[in-house]
Amino acid sequence: MLNTFAVKRIIKYAQGPTLASINFQLGPVVIRGAHLFEHKGKRWLGMPGRLSEAGEWGDLVYFLDRELKAVVEEKVIAAYQAEIDQTASLPA
Repeated sequence: MLNTFAVKRIIKYAQGPTLASINFQLGPVVIRGAHLFEHKGKRWLGMPGRLSEAGEWGDLVYFLDRELKAVVEEKVIAAYQAEIDQTASLPA
């Protein structure tokens, strides 16, 4: 189900509920512009989206398989946390 998965890029944000913009590879597809959010201690992955003419946001990419989404979300959150931990351990 998850042959190839790799986080390609993490762009961290300094403040707000959006922690980072994430680019990742899932098999032969690269998803650019996913966002990692945090609210009340809960983190989740939002897919790239756009604003419709009616003023509503809609995802451009979405998972039909909830189990696959959960696995991808878990791996993205782990990669983000590893980068945060690595940055925190660097000498000032």
